[in-house]
Amino acid sequence: MVKYPQNYVFVTVGSTNFDALIKVIDDPQFHTILQDFGYGGVLMQIGDGEYNPKYSRLVEPEELVLSKEKTKSFESLYYRYRKGIQQDIDNAGLVISHAGSGSIVETLEAGKPLVVVINDMLMHNHQEELANRLVQDQYLLVSTPQTLTSVIEQELKSYLENRVIVCENKNAVGEISEYINTIVQKGKRNPISKTNTMIVIGSGGHTFEMMRILDGMSMSNFTPRAYVLAETDKMGESKIVDKEGPPGKKPYTVSRIPRSRHVGQSYFTSIFTTLVSLYYCLFLVWHYCPDLVLCNGPGTCIPIVFAAWFFSLIRPGYRCNIVYIESVARVRGLSLSGLIAKYLATGFVVQWPSLSQVRKDVKVCNLFFPISESSSAQEVKGKGKGKGAKSR
Repeated sequence: MVKYPQNYVFVTVGSTNFDALIKVIDDPQFHTILQDFGYGGVLMQIGDGEYNPKYSRLVEPEELVLSKEKTKSFESLYYRYRKGIQQDIDNAGLVISHAGSGSIVETLEAGKPLVVVINDMLMHNHQEELANRLVQDQYLLVSTPQTLTSVIEQELKSYLENRVIVCENKNAVGEISEYINTIVQKGKRNPISKTNTMIVIGSGGHTFEMMRILDGMSMSNFTPRAYVLAETDKMGESKIVDKEGPPGKKPYTVSRIPRSRHVGQSYFTSIFTTLVSLYYCLFLVWHYCPDLVLCNGPGTCIPIVFAAWFFSLIRPGYRCNIVYIESVARVRGLSLSGLIAKYLATGFVVQWPSLSQVRKDVKVCNLFFPISESSSAQEVKGKGKGKGAKSR
């Protein structure tokens, strides 16, 4: 058993490698700054990072127990992965996170103060869009690894005094579920028949968003269910089992396919990896013959979407509805997956009003953040006039 201190700072990098952030946190001077704010220690989840912290102690996450007494000395602990980090978020006094949408939403919905650190070394870093959008509403602070120390020193006190707590957007899940049901029913000959459903699971925030969407659906009507995820996905299958239960007890299967595009991979080389993935997906879709493909943005979904669309064209008597929900992280423009799927999908959902004009029949519904009519009109009007707040 390892006791971790009260009012600690939880640091998470998700499933990524973000050594630049961990190196800033793993510094006695940074520890002193946090201690001056009244924090009793640091707990870091460091993922696949190559850097091994020098001023922190490696622990097994299952052994961690929150201390009931106030600790006298500042302590820094770390681990790589655990099944779920919600407990670590819930017990923290402050969260410092990478810019993944799943980590951001989990933290804000828990009511915790949050500093998001942008990984400015990533190519096409769309996660910066979400962080900078949420800064405007005073939900969080944003920095880069290089500016994290100064942001903590200069802005944390004011943020803690004035931050806005996220109000859960309770109606959104039901609204998207109703939208999916409407699309499915239009193409059905027998309205009470079950819907053979294929669900594409992405990594990190994509998985978090998809699980939220599925929470609002009547799963008994969408059976059997075939989950598809990338062969490199480390966490997705455990999330599926958490939701569905052990394989065999419910009508679902899990299939893995080669990843069509890796994080940071160039668009040119992704053409070839996508073709390899498509080869596998053609067989998969032909075998399962889904009535509905449900996906929300990972590159993994495009070969599945194309295969379902293609067989709907050439296979006699077969029609598959494709519903694409763009990630909440896409604020200013569609992802590459979205740019392709908007021409192939039966239904198309975006989560920010600034994307409401990407397609004539687009559905706008934010799963997590309530958007007022005034801010909605402002976003649409301001689209294309700038990139919003900068990372500080």
